[in-house]
Amino acid sequence: MHGKLPTDDNLRARGCVVVSICILCYAVAESYNHLFLHCPFAVAIWSWLEAQMQCTFDRSSILTLLSVVPRMCSSQIRDMFYVVIIHTVHTIWLVLNALRYSSETFSLHGAKEKILSLLICQVIYLLGSAYL
Repeated sequence: MHGKLPTDDNLRARGCVVVSICILCYAVAESYNHLFLHCPFAVAIWSWLEAQMQCTFDRSSILTLLSVVPRMCSSQIRDMFYVVIIHTVHTIWLVLNALRYSSETFSLHGAKEKILSLLICQVIYLLGSAYL
């Protein structure tokens, strides 16, 4: 949320000389907003989540992603929305790093499966703590 991840635009702002291209789409320079919100890979994941959760994410900034969290709901539902957003951003970052540093191939389907598995673990944790 604070734009502190070492994306190419943040590295340049800190004085590093880097040639930048988004390695997920090879279309534009890598920036924080592009990588997590506007890259076709990220857009596909957010669109898939919108369909799964039957809601619309405002992808104009990372902060506006949080505007989808319902105001009048249980704390567990609110937590699940936060978990979805955090795990999605984290998964996009992991995919980028896997491609950049280990030359792994990572599919959109694999990213979706990773997000689902993390969410299932979180649901199990929340359900377990609700009964303790």
